[in-house]
Amino acid sequence: MNPLIESGVLTEKQSGINFMYILNDSKDFLITEYKVLQSQSDMNFVRCMKLLYNGKIALYYEVNSYRTLQDLLPNLDSNSFMNIVSSLLRTVIEVKNNGFLSCQNIDLSFDKIFVNVSNLKVSLVYIPVQRHTYTDYTAFETQLRTRLIETIHQNPSLQSPSTVSLERNLSDSTLTLTALAGYVRGGEPVQSREVSAQEDTAVNAQQMRLIALHAPIRFELVVDKNEYIIGKKADAVNGVISFNGAISRVHCKIIHNEFGFRIEDMGSANGTYVNRQKLTAHKAVPIKNGDIVRLANSDFQVLIR
Repeated sequence: MNPLIESGVLTEKQSGINFMYILNDSKDFLITEYKVLQSQSDMNFVRCMKLLYNGKIALYYEVNSYRTLQDLLPNLDSNSFMNIVSSLLRTVIEVKNNGFLSCQNIDLSFDKIFVNVSNLKVSLVYIPVQRHTYTDYTAFETQLRTRLIETIHQNPSLQSPSTVSLERNLSDSTLTLTALAGYVRGGEPVQSREVSAQEDTAVNAQQMRLIALHAPIRFELVVDKNEYIIGKKADAVNGVISFNGAISRVHCKIIHNEFGFRIEDMGSANGTYVNRQKLTAHKAVPIKNGDIVRLANSDFQVLIR
């Protein structure tokens, strides 16, 4: 069962073939992530619509054109299963790399992983709420690996040299999902530990962008310095935001070092927020991929690549 249902955050209700997640507290709803979800048509997500049900926010998912992975498993052979796993891994990697949505809000229950039977492409259920299904990305990926390993074990019809090899690779935490997806897709050799270490080094050198979500024009800032000051006074900052007069002349600062990215409010008049939490002036806090930063009343999505 979804942990958010077990903890009382959501209640599930069937609506014919489709289903709804009803939020027991409407304050948990993340309107920004919902809007991003609506715009991500190129990703494999089940269509989600926001409704009101008995005065509560409900997330309605249209799944009538799919079959669940749970339903398909008894009749799958190893080749079909490998194709589904390939699609699943590619979708998860796209979400992680895209940065606008969080993998921790994906429902990994096998009755909520949907498959198009004509091409075996996977569509996932994304839940735009504050309280994540998984505490962090590591917990999400661990659960994904564990469920795939258990599935291979529990279904004799899936046993083959390729799935046995996949099971072994899934158990190796030093192998990235990208490496696993490459193996599943074409039987390519998985990346060595040395390559994974190089990938880790590359992460530390990543660049951050702040992308405005509700600006009157398309707008983004590229954080290209270890200390990057943001505000509306052009001769005092690195990143100028001129479309919102509520932003201070020197509003905040992004700091980048070997420990990642942090943001610090510079004593702004209208405040700096990270995921709705107001910052204490001159006290830097960490920010990560997918966070929402609010400067005064303007929201920005953090994208780190």
